[in-house]
Amino acid sequence: MTTEAAQVVYGAVDCGLYIGTFLLAAENLGLACIPQAALVMRAAVLREYFGLSEDRQLVAGISFGYEGTGYATNSYRTERSGLEEVVTWAD
Repeated sequence: MTTEAAQVVYGAVDCGLYIGTFLLAAENLGLACIPQAALVMRAAVLREYFGLSEDRQLVAGISFGYEGTGYATNSYRTERSGLEEVVTWAD
């Protein structure tokens, strides 16, 4: 996923909204997805492979396909903080 570099943070926000919608649509179609911002650390390789110019800012990639439930690695889950640990409610 790329945006115009001139858009700076606004383009990244737009990409984030698009990614969220893509993930929901893919799940609705029975596809598993993993958004990956870490791919941007290999920007030079991605630019060369996809023929991307320097005026494009790389934001993230999305791996998607049918979930391989028969593999032990795919059952790994990280711990999540509870809502009360990450949200402060104000009156």
